[in-house]
Amino acid sequence: MDIIEEMLISLMYRLEVWVMHRVASLVKSKWHGREAMTHDNFLDKLRVIHHSKHYLGVNKHPDLVLNTNQGDNR
Repeated sequence: MDIIEEMLISLMYRLEVWVMHRVASLVKSKWHGREAMTHDNFLDKLRVIHHSKHYLGVNKHPDLVLNTNQGDNR
C-alpha cells in the first residue's frame, strides 16, 4: 500500500470518528436534553474503583473520554 493511501485512510478514519462524536453530542443535547459532555462538568463525578501498580479503574460516564492521545478533542 502506498504511503499516501495509508495517510488518507488514517485521515478518513479520524474524520469519521470526529463527525460521529459531534452528531452524538448534538442528538444528546438537542433531543434528549442532556448537558454537553466536557471535562469541566463531569470530572467531579469520577470515582476510582480500583487502583494497582499497572491499572486504574474509574467509574465514569461512558461518553467521557479520558485515555486519549494528545490532540484528541473529544
